[in-house]
Amino acid sequence: MEMSLENIIANGTLMIDVSSLMVGQKDFFVLDLYGALKKHQKKVYIKKDASEQLKKYCAFSESEQAAREGLFVIEHYQKEGLVVEIESITDLPTGNLYIFSEDKTYAEKELKVIKKIGFSGKIKFMKIEKGFPVEIEVEKMAAKEAKLLISISMDNSASMKGDK
Repeated sequence: MEMSLENIIANGTLMIDVSSLMVGQKDFFVLDLYGALKKHQKKVYIKKDASEQLKKYCAFSESEQAAREGLFVIEHYQKEGLVVEIESITDLPTGNLYIFSEDKTYAEKELKVIKKIGFSGKIKFMKIEKGFPVEIEVEKMAAKEAKLLISISMDNSASMKGDK
């Protein structure tokens, strides 16, 4: 389900994890986010270690550019006073909570923490698709049991005969 980023910011608390910072800046998401935060006088929440995680990603050639851009976004937003660093998700204010995460495993873990602390507001997990925020069904993902398929092959053809 697509939602307006402006609507999300105007009506809720926004948290963005490292995975979305590395994906989001490739689209217009970051510019839209900046404008909406300023317009509604809101802040975005990130975990305290987000900058450190992005610095580590800068060491890998594949994600180096994305990590540098994500780090630039955090630093720029911090200078503008638009970022609030939190230790954990338990530090977020209650109400409508929108968490942007491209990492489904992270989203599932955060949902468990939120449920454990008895968060009283609405929670929606979002990802960025083609520059737009899209809701993802984390609760259904977390409820599914992982299935393991194992395949064993045995080669007893003539090429396997004799000393190896």
